[in-house]
Amino acid sequence: MSRDALDEAVRKLEAELGETKDLDEELRTRLARVADEIDAALDADEPPDLGDRLSDLLLALEVEHPRLTSLLDAVTRQLSRLGI
Repeated sequence: MSRDALDEAVRKLEAELGETKDLDEELRTRLARVADEIDAALDADEPPDLGDRLSDLLLALEVEHPRLTSLLDAVTRQLSRLGI
């Protein structure tokens, strides 16, 4: 998979986040932090393992925000395909 596929998955997630009004501030902050970490990982020579943080976010979102869960899962899969 390409960086373009990851960029598209992140764009969809960001769009959905912008439309989600009932997301508590803690989750919104955690998602923003992970998005920053993803950006940094893509530019790093040796990217960090983001798997645990992404898995934790998926669990936190899955019951009340299934659409966000699906989109975050797509981002996670793309990162894995890129070796991040």
